[in-house]
Amino acid sequence: MSVIQKGIKAAELLISVHLLMKGVNFGLGIMIARIMNPEVYGAGQIQLSLATSVILHMSRESFRKVAVKTQSSPFGIVWLSVLFTSFVAFLTYLVNPSITTLIISLAAIIEVLSEPYHISNLISIDVKPAAVAESMSTIINCLTVILLSNFGAVAFSAGQLASSLSNFLVHYWHSSNVKFNLEISEVDKDLLKTYVTIGFFKFFLSEGEKIFLTYMAFNAIDRGVFALVANLCGIVPRLFYAPIEQVVYIVFTKTLSKEELRLGFTNILTVMWIIGLFFGTYMQVYSDIVIETLYGEKWQGTQASAALSLYSFYIMIMGVFGATDAMDWGLSTKEQISKKKISSSCCFL
Repeated sequence: MSVIQKGIKAAELLISVHLLMKGVNFGLGIMIARIMNPEVYGAGQIQLSLATSVILHMSRESFRKVAVKTQSSPFGIVWLSVLFTSFVAFLTYLVNPSITTLIISLAAIIEVLSEPYHISNLISIDVKPAAVAESMSTIINCLTVILLSNFGAVAFSAGQLASSLSNFLVHYWHSSNVKFNLEISEVDKDLLKTYVTIGFFKFFLSEGEKIFLTYMAFNAIDRGVFALVANLCGIVPRLFYAPIEQVVYIVFTKTLSKEELRLGFTNILTVMWIIGLFFGTYMQVYSDIVIETLYGEKWQGTQASAALSLYSFYIMIMGVFGATDAMDWGLSTKEQISKKKISSSCCFL
């Protein structure tokens, strides 16, 4: 079986499992939105989600990519990621010493501890543990939030903690090739510096909307509306885009022939455009019905319907950008990656 065929099989498995499990998770998410008022929902989905991203962004975006791309042992990079993330979690709590931040920081540390086990499976394109871990953790997250909904925003941080524990246990159970060492080659050190620099700028590009909503002059209801729409539209990236992009990046780090590159590029972009156009067109017509049917009268008096129509345009192009970005990162040499600092800096500015 060729690398491309193995990658396609991995993507098919991830998407199949996501479709099944995320359907359950989607129903639980609707229950959470119906139980919580818009203000609390916005705090949990925007502010606490932003805190989690602050802590975990580098481990997911920079360290993980270098670990998968390296030609030597990835474990030095991964364990450095654990130490780095733990330090960021500690600083996050010092900046905002509250019970919710403490729980989120602990959850992030547990989450990053699963990274060595996760990476060992990704390198061999074994995605079964990742599919099981993500499906279980998201369902456990939602159930915890529902059970603790009377505690307000604390329920969301408790859900994240339960999710991280589940994620760690699944990855730990399915991996036996993890080694502890902090040795990193000089080539990987240079590559890591580049990825961390780019990851810093990319954080503001990917999380800029949450930062803006948290610290600019938006009221709690507006934040709740945005969180609701982002989560609803996020079904498409979580179900389809994310597993495809993950496999695309891993496959395109391998040595491929020109025909394999052409075939992979064409098929991936075709699939991404079909998914995006279908969702975007559907939401322009049925956004009012979707909000009324799924979330009830509590959200009808807000701007959720208009926001859903606009946000669906963003989802249309997200998949194409994500897939081409994953291909680009997978194929780029060290010199090409270094040049990305300039473009990332320009996008950030």
